[in-house]
Amino acid sequence: MSHDLLVYGGGDPRADVTLAQRWLAAARRAGVELELHPRFEVATHGGYLPLRIELSPPAPCVDAPRGPLRGGFELFFEFFDPPTTEADGELTPQRIVERATFCAVVQISGSFGQGSCIAAVVAAAALAETTSGVVLEEEQGRRWTPSEALQAAEPLLQEILDVGARPLEGVFEGWT
Repeated sequence: MSHDLLVYGGGDPRADVTLAQRWLAAARRAGVELELHPRFEVATHGGYLPLRIELSPPAPCVDAPRGPLRGGFELFFEFFDPPTTEADGELTPQRIVERATFCAVVQISGSFGQGSCIAAVVAAAALAETTSGVVLEEEQGRRWTPSEALQAAEPLLQEILDVGARPLEGVFEGWT
């Protein structure tokens, strides 16, 4: 079983040289310390994103191994032309999706280890927070603000883990 979390956000992640740092800082505030592969670039990335993962409170499912773990998840970006008109009124989640300049697809599989599943959910929420975006989980038709996505992380992770995620990843031993 897998879940696709769609992160719709604003700005141009390809040109934002501070995005990765801000994204990782947002994940850290949620209790998930991530280290991206040194060659990671938003503009060219598509596919498996290897990570070094460490978990600490307030990360969801903190009974999972804390790390440092070797893990990751699938991550794909799609970029859109920016809106041609200014936003007026409240930016509801639906309006954010309509005005988004990119969509990042975070794919989580029950065949991943627990640490990778936790990292993926938190990374999606953190990316949405960093880009003033929203998180959509299409299977159940759920749409969350970044804080709502973090609150929903525990039950979503339980759904994924109940299907049979591996109990733990290997120990992180450095980048190859």
